[in-house]
Amino acid sequence: SQTQRNMGASGSKTALQESLQALASADDLSALTAEQIRGFWMHSGSVFAQVTPTILAAISAKGISRYTFLVSNLCKVLQAACQDSPQVDALAVENVCLLLCKIFPEMYSTFGVEAVCDAFWTAQNTESTEATDKNLLGAVLCDALLESMFAPGICVSTKGSIWEPGTSSIPAHGSNGAYDRCRIAVAKATMVVCSATLFVPAQETGTRRNAFIEYFSTVDLNIAALVYHSLLNTVLSYDPAGWIPYSHNLYSDDHEALVDACLHLLLVLLDASPHGKIPYCPYKWLKSSRFVCVY
Repeated sequence: SQTQRNMGASGSKTALQESLQALASADDLSALTAEQIRGFWMHSGSVFAQVTPTILAAISAKGISRYTFLVSNLCKVLQAACQDSPQVDALAVENVCLLLCKIFPEMYSTFGVEAVCDAFWTAQNTESTEATDKNLLGAVLCDALLESMFAPGICVSTKGSIWEPGTSSIPAHGSNGAYDRCRIAVAKATMVVCSATLFVPAQETGTRRNAFIEYFSTVDLNIAALVYHSLLNTVLSYDPAGWIPYSHNLYSDDHEALVDACLHLLLVLLDASPHGKIPYCPYKWLKSSRFVCVY
């Protein structure tokens, strides 16, 4: 198994808060230093303690473009992790995912679902000169999250393996505490990114489309198989009793939290039923989720 890197812990405990304050106060985003940008993920402090409602409100006051700038940089970290970069470790990936869990609800509640979809699924927020479906910021984020689930040394030991053995012949690593924490963070971030429906009025839930869920549910079948079997096997292989009765009273275990996150995400992906065509993703949509096809 690959040795776990620990670059993310090299930042100070308050680096994230300082970087977010700089993001909120800067008149020009190009004025942010490389050190301030690294502070978004290279820190050893608690994400939930540093990302306060006051800081989020200050960033929101500058417009949604502050968040798309932030997410674009976070995607680069996840992409680097998938390429086994020595500059990105498990803690950095966990920090990125937990930060996504904080900023997406803020965006949905402050700007509205339609504005967020416009920001992530239209061409003005891509760095590419050719705005195709795969380089829209929303697609880049979705792909980065999916690929991070199988980043070597982060969530699995070797490339191409899944989280737990069971319903597939695909090689599996199994769990340990370090991998479990990253898997929980990536699974939760994926669910939060897909949570737009929670911010839509009840009477509009049947007519509003969720661009992120639409994209996740139409991914390549090979990726869908890895995700599906990882989530399902993690749930099915869990033994709540464990080897020692009442072991939860003796030591903490992240595996139960991982099982809970896997079950929730699996239900979200299996329940998705893409059909028709939405303006944010120029795809010819399937009639059912890729994850249903794998099932």
